[in-house]
Amino acid sequence: PDIMIQLANSLVNVSCDRDAQEAQKAVGCLEALAAEHNYPPDITFRLAESLVNLSGKQDEQGRKETIAHLEILSVEHPDMPDVVIKFANGLVNLSIKQDEQGIRETIVRLEKLAVEHPEIPDITIMVAKSLVNLVRTQDGLRAWKTRLEQLVAEYPKVQDIVIELARGLYNLSYYQDEREAQKTIAYLELLAAKHHDIPGVAIELANGLLSLSYNQDEQGAKETITRMERLTVKYPNMPDIAIRLAQGLFNLSSKQDENGAKETIVCLEHLVTEYPDILDIKVYYADSLVNLSIDQNKQEAQRTMARVEYLATKHSDVPYIIFLLAKGLFNLINKQDEKEAEETVICLKSLVAKYPDVPNIAIPFAKGLVELSRKQDEQKARETIAYLKTFFAEHNDLFPRP
Repeated sequence: PDIMIQLANSLVNVSCDRDAQEAQKAVGCLEALAAEHNYPPDITFRLAESLVNLSGKQDEQGRKETIAHLEILSVEHPDMPDVVIKFANGLVNLSIKQDEQGIRETIVRLEKLAVEHPEIPDITIMVAKSLVNLVRTQDGLRAWKTRLEQLVAEYPKVQDIVIELARGLYNLSYYQDEREAQKTIAYLELLAAKHHDIPGVAIELANGLLSLSYNQDEQGAKETITRMERLTVKYPNMPDIAIRLAQGLFNLSSKQDENGAKETIVCLEHLVTEYPDILDIKVYYADSLVNLSIDQNKQEAQRTMARVEYLATKHSDVPYIIFLLAKGLFNLINKQDEKEAEETVICLKSLVAKYPDVPNIAIPFAKGLVELSRKQDEQKARETIAYLKTFFAEHNDLFPRP
């Protein structure tokens, strides 16, 4: 039996990791294995799991056929709740790429399944998930919200349903103009206040506020960021919310003049201090510093880049921070005289040599050589360009010939 389970697990992994054709073969093997042993629960569940994996890789027609297979399996084994849940899961996958009519038909099937299996609350959660997919359709907006609110009222202790309502509100706000999105986010804020003990609702609120800030002017974005800051204070032990605040602060800084960006970066610095172990926050901090340096004078840009260099030294294992350092150094070259530019190019060259596993830093280096050649006399410029040609040849995967 142990070997049989190991084989079944391996086939499930194939159905998850390989393409549709290989996943189909894995399903066939699992079907044969289950049939040979009269469909024992452990193997039958893994067959159902592999069918769900397969459905995620297929076109609509193939997905329908696979879901039909899952339905037969769940009907033949009503005493196996995990198989029934997998069928419900497959129906949710089916609804993801359907049009409005298709989604509605799938929801009807899910609700029927929930009625047939009241002992399985997970099916009701699947109903909620499929209702959220209606957000993509113009005519489905009111229907999904009303029905999800009903489900929340009917199942007040099932937190996942409340989270799906919150996710649906966030998705809805994404499709709306700023005025309508503000209304939706305000409703989401009320939901988060009512269900303050459900972290998933707070995360969807953070998502909604972040999305809203992208399409606002500077003043509107500042007001939205203030709401995000309050949310971070309310949930200090939820780094996911702090990461979204960092992303929002970075986005805000890109809308501001130098003084405004400096103030916003101070907020990012505080966030880095409050969450010293969250790397994503440091990345947004570094990115905002590089953007700030673009519009600064030479002396201030050098001081700003020194902060980026400190981050890169401290996190030398993070490729994107190394790239940001290279990008910022190239920007600095534009502000420097020939001698200073030569020194900065040498720094870039050492980065390329030190971090061969971060190939994209070769691009700022190459651009730096071009900018340096513009500051040189003819003889030096020829030497720089000759070196640049050699560098191109050594990195032809990054600089293909036109």
